[in-house]
Amino acid sequence: MNTFKPRSFVAGGARYLHPLAVKYSPNLKKVKILDAAGGNGTLLPLLKTKFPASTFVLLDKDKQALEEAKGYEDKVCASVTNIPFPDCFFDYAFCIQSLNYVANWRHAILELDRVSKNGFTVTVPNAWFIKLRKPKTWFKQDKSNYCTPQNLKRFLKQMDFEFNRVFVSNSFPKLRSNFLFASEAIFIVKKRSQ
Repeated sequence: MNTFKPRSFVAGGARYLHPLAVKYSPNLKKVKILDAAGGNGTLLPLLKTKFPASTFVLLDKDKQALEEAKGYEDKVCASVTNIPFPDCFFDYAFCIQSLNYVANWRHAILELDRVSKNGFTVTVPNAWFIKLRKPKTWFKQDKSNYCTPQNLKRFLKQMDFEFNRVFVSNSFPKLRSNFLFASEAIFIVKKRSQ
C-alpha cells in the first residue's frame, strides 16, 4: 500500500508530474536510462514500471541525495551540465523538475542530447507558477535566461530539435492539461540528427 503523502511542491510533483513525465516518454525495452539531476531517486519506481529489465543510472551533484537513493545500478556525483559519460551512452534520459535550478540550462539540454541515443524528457515550471511562488525575486531576474516553457521551446526550435510539449498541473489534477492552470510543462525531445 502506498502511504506517500505530498507535503510540498516537489512531493506534489512526485505524485502528479512524475507519472505523467514517464507516461509520455517513448516505450523502450531493456535499455540504459539516465536520471539526470534526479536527487534522491524519487523517479526510480516509475521508471522500473515503464522500463522493465532496464538499467538505471542516477546523476546528481548532491552527494547526500545520492547516498539516500536506493535501487540504481550506478550513482554518479556530477552536474547535468557536465555529464561524465561518452556520446550516446544511454538509450534515454530524464531530467525532471531540475532545469530551473541549473544556471546554464541550455548547456544541460545539449549534454542530455549528447549522452542519449533516443532523446530525453525534461520538465520545467510554467512562468506564471514561478511568479506566484517567488514574486519578490521574479521581477528582479533576467527572465530571458530562466528556464521557462517558452524559453525552452525557443531554444529547442533554434537548435532544430523535434519535441512534443504537454502542460500539466500539480495543484489542479482535474485540469492538468489546461495551460491556464498548468504549473509545469513536460517536453519529450527526440535525439537531434547529426
